[in-house]
Amino acid sequence: MQIEPSGVYLGSVLALVCFRLYLQFNVTHPNLNQDLGRYALQLIGCSPRMADAWAPRGRQKLSQSGKLSEFLLSATKSCFLPPEPTLPPSSPLSPPRQSPPIIIQNPFDFPLACYFSTAFASSSLIFFLSPSLLPPLLPIFQQQPSGIWCDPGKVEFNFIFPTLHLQPVFGLFDFFLNILVMAYGDDIVGDRKSQSGMDFENEKKGDLYSPQYEGDMVDKMSDTERNIVEAGIQKYNRLGWKRLTVVMIVEAIALGSLSIPSAFATLGMVAGVITTIGLGFVAIYTSHIIGQVKLKFPDVAHYPDAGRLMFGRFGYEIIYVMLGLELLFLTGSHCLTGTIAFVDITESSVCSIVFAVVSAILLLLLAIPPSFAEMAILGYIDFISIIVAIGITMIGTGVESTNQPGGLSAVNWSAWPKDDISFTDAFIAITNIVFAYSFALCQFSFMDEMHTPKDYIKSIWSLGIIEIVIYTLTGAIIYAFVGQDVASPALTSAGHTLSRVAYGVALPVIFISGSINTVVLGRMIHGRIFKNSPIRFINTKMGWITWLAVITVITVVAFIVAEVIPFFSDLLSICSALFVSGFTFYFPALMWFMLLREGSWFTRKNMMLGAINLICLLIGLITLGAGTYASVDDIVNNYKSGSVRGVFTCAAPE
Repeated sequence: MQIEPSGVYLGSVLALVCFRLYLQFNVTHPNLNQDLGRYALQLIGCSPRMADAWAPRGRQKLSQSGKLSEFLLSATKSCFLPPEPTLPPSSPLSPPRQSPPIIIQNPFDFPLACYFSTAFASSSLIFFLSPSLLPPLLPIFQQQPSGIWCDPGKVEFNFIFPTLHLQPVFGLFDFFLNILVMAYGDDIVGDRKSQSGMDFENEKKGDLYSPQYEGDMVDKMSDTERNIVEAGIQKYNRLGWKRLTVVMIVEAIALGSLSIPSAFATLGMVAGVITTIGLGFVAIYTSHIIGQVKLKFPDVAHYPDAGRLMFGRFGYEIIYVMLGLELLFLTGSHCLTGTIAFVDITESSVCSIVFAVVSAILLLLLAIPPSFAEMAILGYIDFISIIVAIGITMIGTGVESTNQPGGLSAVNWSAWPKDDISFTDAFIAITNIVFAYSFALCQFSFMDEMHTPKDYIKSIWSLGIIEIVIYTLTGAIIYAFVGQDVASPALTSAGHTLSRVAYGVALPVIFISGSINTVVLGRMIHGRIFKNSPIRFINTKMGWITWLAVITVITVVAFIVAEVIPFFSDLLSICSALFVSGFTFYFPALMWFMLLREGSWFTRKNMMLGAINLICLLIGLITLGAGTYASVDDIVNNYKSGSVRGVFTCAAPE
C-alpha cells in the first residue's frame, strides 16, 4: 500500500520509527528519507517493548536499510492490506484530491500504520465513507452526503495517544512487530551466516546473536503458536523497578549477611565499617555499568551474552560455565543451610540427610514460577524474614551480653584487627563482605523482564543503600554485643532458644533466596535449549513439562554435589573468589573499557571514568587471586585439623 504524496510505504513508515529512535542508522533508501519519520517515531510510545527491542538496530549498516523496509513490509502486510477503494463522486465542496486519496470503507481500512503516516501531515486528508468509521478525536474537515473528509494533521499527538489502543488492528500490529524483531533482528543488524541451534562458528568478538526465533520460522508458525508467543512476550515484560529491587534483594541478601559480624571480629570495627561501606558503593557503581550495557545492548538476556559482546563465542561459553557453576553451588549451599536450620530448630536425632532432602524439595517447589515478576511476590516475604531474623539476633545477643558479668562494658570487641591475624583469615573476612554484594550476578537476567529498563538505576541505588545499612549495622552492632567470639552465622550467638526462633523466622529467606538461583540457571538452560520454539515461554503443557524437568535436574545435582564434596563450603568460597569477583568487579570494568567508552581517551570524562574502572578492575583481580589462595589454604588447614565432613553423612553440616 502506497500513500501519496509522501511515497512512504507501509513498511518504511515502521522502519522510520526505528530510524528516528536510534540515530546511529545510516539510511539511504529513498522510502526511508521522509519527514514523516519524526511523527512515526511517536508510534514507539504505544509499546515500551518495541523501543527496547529495537535498540541494537543502531548498528544498522548502510546496505541494510532497504532490507529493513522489505522485512517490515513483509511481516505486516497480512494485517495492513486494505482493499483498493472506490473514489466517491466529486463535489464542489471536496478539497483538492490526493492521488490516490486515503479512503476508509470499513474499520480494518484504518490500521495504525496508515493512521500515523497521515495523521501528522497537514496536507494529507482522509475520507470516511461512514460517520461510524470516524475514530475518536479526529476533527471533521468537510462533511458530504457520501462521507466525511478529515484533517488529522490538526490533532496533537497527546490527544490521540490515549485512543490508539482502541484501533481495531493495534493488537495485531503490536504482535507482528514483535514477531519481526524475533525473526529478523540479527539479519537487520548485519551480515550473518545461517545457523541452527547453538552453531556459532566463525563468531567474532562484539557480535551478539540472541534471536528468539530463526527468520524462516515466522511463516511456519500457526495461529496458536503466534498466540502463545504473544502471551509469552507479555508474561516476561512485567517487571518494574520496585519489583526489580525486591528480586535483587532476594538474590543478594540472605543469611550470608549474618556472617559479617565474624568478619568485623577479624578486621576490627574500623576496618570492618570502612570495607563494608566502601565495597558497597563500588558494587553500586559496577551494577550501574551493567545496567548501561543492558540499555545499549537490549538483546543481552543473561551475563554470558555480555561475555559474547566482549570476547565472542569463547567469552560466552566461559562465562556461561562460570555463572552456571556459581548458581548451582549457591543452590547447594542453601540446601545445606536449610539442613542446619532444621537440625537446630528440631534438635532431632534424625539423620541430617532427611532434612537435606526436605530442603531440596522446598527449593524445587519455590523455583516453579519461571517469571521474576512472580518471584518478586515471594521476595516481600523473603525481605521481612531476613530483617526479623537479624532483629531477633541483635536483640538476643544484646540481652545475652547485658546479662553477662560486667555487662556490655566487658565485651572484648576492638576497633583494630586481631593481633595474630593471618593473611588467610583477613582475606576470608574481606571476601565474605565482597560476596555479600554479589547482586550483579543476576542483574542482566532480571533486567531482561523490565518493561522500562532505564528505571534500573532506582533499583540499584535502593538496593545498594539498603545493603550498606543492613550489613554495616548488623556487623557493627552484633560484633559490639558479642565480641571476638561471635559465631558465623551470628544466629547461633543469640542464645539457645533465640537461635532456634531466629532460624525458624529465617526459613523463608533460606529457601526463597536459594530458589531464585535455580530459576535464573533454569531460565538460562531452558532458553538455550528451546530458543527457537514457543516452548521457551513456559506457557504451554510442553513448556511446563520441560521447565519442571530442568529445575528438577538442577536441584538434584545441587543436592548431590553439596552432599558428596566433603569440603563443599570451602569449594563454594573458591568458586565465589573465582567467579563473583568477576561478575561484581572486573567484568563490569572491562565492559566499560570495551563496550561503553566513547570518544578520545584524553577527555576529562573518559580519564576520570577510566581511573574509576581501573580501580574496580584491580579490586576484582586482587579478590580473584588473594581470595582463591585464602580459600585453598583454608581447605588445607581443615584437612589437617580433621574437620572435613564425610560423604552423605548423618552429622549436621557446619
